[in-house]
Amino acid sequence: MKNRTKVLWTEKAEFPIGWGIKKHSHDYYHLFYIVEGNGSFIIHEQVFDAKPDLCYIIPPGVPHELEKVKDNTLISYEIKFLIHDEDIVKHLNLETPQFVGDEFFRSIIPSIVANGRSKDSYYIRNTDAFLCSLLVHIANKNDVEEAPNSELIDTAGFHKITIKAIDFIEQQYMKRIYLDDVADHVGYNRNYLCSLFKKDTDITIIDYLNYVRIRKACEYIVYSDIDMNRICYRVGFTNPNHFNRTFKKFVGLPPTVFSKLHPFDINDDNDSVDSTLNKQLLTVPEALKTLNQTNE
Repeated sequence: MKNRTKVLWTEKAEFPIGWGIKKHSHDYYHLFYIVEGNGSFIIHEQVFDAKPDLCYIIPPGVPHELEKVKDNTLISYEIKFLIHDEDIVKHLNLETPQFVGDEFFRSIIPSIVANGRSKDSYYIRNTDAFLCSLLVHIANKNDVEEAPNSELIDTAGFHKITIKAIDFIEQQYMKRIYLDDVADHVGYNRNYLCSLFKKDTDITIIDYLNYVRIRKACEYIVYSDIDMNRICYRVGFTNPNHFNRTFKKFVGLPPTVFSKLHPFDINDDNDSVDSTLNKQLLTVPEALKTLNQTNE
């Protein structure tokens, strides 16, 4: 498996009084994390204070320099690296290259610097994992609100209102949810929301809510030893008979039969179990074919 990043060079650098970095640019990313001292970076003609617990990531091709240090020695961790993962590049907003450090920065950056130049495959893989985690952490710091996303279906091409409704359902499925609750959450008229949701997904909001509940019920059956009645109420159903009927419509089997076919085993391969569940439930539209045919 190809690494998502490649560390080119690392160092814990010291810049005594009178030292700096001349203006330049390069075709890789350059990270500075200030440990001690004070100074000034000029990045793309903009001046930034360099002081402890501030991190800077300069993208490829962006001119930058460190003005000559005037006071105490400036100490900084440096990491030069490439990113091979397009998703990380897409989410990493570096229009403002300065980030305030936190405990995560303080714990992970020294490890990357210490092991980033190793030729040992073990340390290369670990450094890649650490650097990816750091970049994702930095990307998330840019998000005022985490973008909604689905655990169960690919929402690419869906309207943002539909995605917001899907996210709400997946977060609140265990509660009593009515169409008005979903409409209030997304801030649109329920008729407009239902029409848009059906256009994007080819199913109704209630159908998707039931699909999510049954999918979660399958997970409880496979991964836990909770009894069936508790599973019924935990995933949002208020009536065991309704739960059993809905389960059979989606899965093709009553929940008690499904549980006998898929007993929980701590030694099971999780990927194998997930694959079994996905095959059993298929995709949302495929799973709903049976439901729609039954309703007809």
